[in-house]
Amino acid sequence: DERAFGKVALRQTTRRLLSERPTGSELLQLNRLLLCDAYPLELASRLFLVPVPIERRTEMVVEGLQPPGGTAIRMVARVRLRSLWPNLVRTNQTPQEGLSGPLVYGHRGEVSQFNGKTVEGSIALLDFNSGGDWFNTLLLGAKAVIFIAPETTIRGEAEQKFLTTPINIPRFWIDRESAEVLKSQLEAGRDLNVTLHCDMQWEMKEAVNIVGRIRGTYNKQVEGTDRTFSEEFAVVHSVYDSMSVVPSLAPGAEQSCGLAALFQTIKAFKAAPPRRSVLFLASGAHCLGLEGVRHFIDQYMDAPTDAPEDLDRKQKERERFRLFATLDLTSQTENAGIFYKGHFVDQNEAAIQWQFSDIGKRSRETNWSSTSRHME
Repeated sequence: DERAFGKVALRQTTRRLLSERPTGSELLQLNRLLLCDAYPLELASRLFLVPVPIERRTEMVVEGLQPPGGTAIRMVARVRLRSLWPNLVRTNQTPQEGLSGPLVYGHRGEVSQFNGKTVEGSIALLDFNSGGDWFNTLLLGAKAVIFIAPETTIRGEAEQKFLTTPINIPRFWIDRESAEVLKSQLEAGRDLNVTLHCDMQWEMKEAVNIVGRIRGTYNKQVEGTDRTFSEEFAVVHSVYDSMSVVPSLAPGAEQSCGLAALFQTIKAFKAAPPRRSVLFLASGAHCLGLEGVRHFIDQYMDAPTDAPEDLDRKQKERERFRLFATLDLTSQTENAGIFYKGHFVDQNEAAIQWQFSDIGKRSRETNWSSTSRHME
């Protein structure tokens, strides 16, 4: 809403996009512009390319539907589906003519729930909250699985719907309203034959890291200020992308909590600049193997070559970075925790845990103090 930025000097392009309520790539552009306009630090943006699973076409053609009224006429309908996240690098893909078979409803995917049904060669319609039992349909010979959008779910359910091996298992998402129509027809004993069409490809897309800086308070005219501190950096980081088991349904409302906290941190440090310089990093492509942070580290901390002069220069630059803290918050709790491990960039926890014990202890004491005040 443009009114929320009434006191901010927004560029013309930003105001235009705000008024148009954009989606897709234009919404991403708007987010970047708002970051730059609303928080005018010493900003720089760094572009890089990442592979992204792009859904070009996903639909289901249903044959045998009976319209209301019980007539003998049978209808053909096209239903919008959404592709699930790839199995490692293997995207959902059907032959050009599609993938066909009878539709079978299997509830939560338990083997007993398929009693009396022919599963081999079918397209299975399942409840999303089926845990790992959905795989039973494949063991019984189903060609593909369509998950029904749940009213509520948890992260663990989503994580069990894609694999870490590149197996060709077409998996899709259907909205509840469309699924209820199909279920009612199947439960009435009608035979529905469906054909699935899906084209999902990896494409190289542009991502960006946005970096802002508040300089340390060193002033050679002021006694007691410390130039060493002002030449060092603490990095405060959050992400502005989002990820979902259904790539085309990733609104990112929950994942925006960290970015909102980053904005508040920026406000606090602008009001009371610290002695040590602070870099504020809003990274993209976080949900693609932490690619945004990896790109930042490659750019600022890793030497471009193994030449001694490059290694020596980068070592000196690396020593200026004294802290890297990521704000990854949730709206589900007021508690905060200290974590020191990341997906894909694994660490031996026992070797690094001691380095975080002090900040973990201080965080626990702060949380306890805050909780005690609330109880009083």
